[in-house]
Parts: sequence; C-alpha cells; structure tokens
Amino acid sequence: MIYTTGFKVYGLGHIISLLLCVTLISLTYIYKDFLKEHKKLEKTIRYVFLILYFGNEIALYIWSYKTGHIFYETFPLELCGISLYLTCFYLITKSERIFKLIFPIAVVGEC
Repeated sequence: MIYTTGFKVYGLGHIISLLLCVTLISLTYIYKDFLKEHKKLEKTIRYVFLILYFGNEIALYIWSYKTGHIFYETFPLELCGISLYLTCFYLITKSERIFKLIFPIAVVGEC
C-alpha cells in the first residue's frame, strides 16, 4: 500500500515549515544572552530540540516503511544521519569537541 503525504515542494506546507524554522532560529539567536542567564530554560529548550530532532528521524523511518521505500534509501548512517545523531548527543552533553566534529559533517552532508 502506497501512502501519499500531500506535501508539495514550495507549496503552502513547505513555506510554513521554512518560516517556522527561520522564526525558531531567529528567536534562538535574538534571545541567546537571555538563555545563557536562565540555565533551566536553556536546558529545557535543548531537550525540546533533542526530542524534535530524534522524533523527526523516527517519523522518517516510519513513513519510509509505510510508503514502501527501500531501507538503504534512508540509511541511518549517511552523513546527514550521522550529523543528526551527533547533534542529539551534543544537545545532551554540550561538548565543544562534538560540536567541532558535527559542523564539517553537516556542511559536507548538505543536510
């Protein structure tokens, strides 16, 4: 059984998703000093992003399975997948070494 998502590139859903991402990134940048002062809020936001990233990856595999995509088309250890897992690990540990590793992988992987 093949499922369709109804998602069109540059359709309304795509534009809303892009605007939401730009808004969240902008708000995070604008309030970065405020977040540094309020550690509990900063930690909460980090874990929200962690859940969103990991949940999105799980949703991708569920969607891939239900739509009949072959597993190697969405293999979890490609560069984008590796950078996502490292980002999740970074959000937990806040390790500068992990960040220095993530950045080039994410840029090369064109995530």
